[in-house]
Amino acid sequence: MILKGPEHFLNMQTPFDRADVAFVSGTRFLAPVQKVLPLLESERISQVLLTGGKRGEDGLTEAERHQKFLLEHGISPERILLENQSMTTLENVVYGFAELLKFHGSHSIVNLRSMLVISKWQHSRRVLMQLKCFLPKNIQYFCLTYETDALLGQWQHDPEQRQRVEKEILRIQQFSGTHLLEPEPFGEGWI
Repeated sequence: MILKGPEHFLNMQTPFDRADVAFVSGTRFLAPVQKVLPLLESERISQVLLTGGKRGEDGLTEAERHQKFLLEHGISPERILLENQSMTTLENVVYGFAELLKFHGSHSIVNLRSMLVISKWQHSRRVLMQLKCFLPKNIQYFCLTYETDALLGQWQHDPEQRQRVEKEILRIQQFSGTHLLEPEPFGEGWI
């Protein structure tokens, strides 16, 4: 029997109406800012925090590339916070929190009530876990996920994508110190 346990465990997609800020986890893909653009335009989110310090062939960091996209589509620079030093998910969160503190100040950050996390589906649980560890406890989180190479319902048939999903589960185990899911040693499914 093939179960899609990892998809349901990793993909933290949730419905949401509005959020104070969107957190975009660093990535080379434009998909997250393509998702955030209409939310900024419709004012369902007030502000976006773009993270990611890895440089692409164009010389821009992930966050700078996302910022450029939003600015080219008419989003005001005042609505964009930029964290462009991080190289890992944990750094996205910690350095991103520092940017939020710089902008909002330590007293008004407690007024931040909701955050929309925009992340790859297979990465969303770990991003949320790390945000909940480092940001104020009063924040309500929502998650908007997107697909890249690892397609929902198909990743297990591609050895490279399967390895990425398995690696993500191992990273969550390392972060949380628990043993969560066991990949089935043979076949294409998970037990």
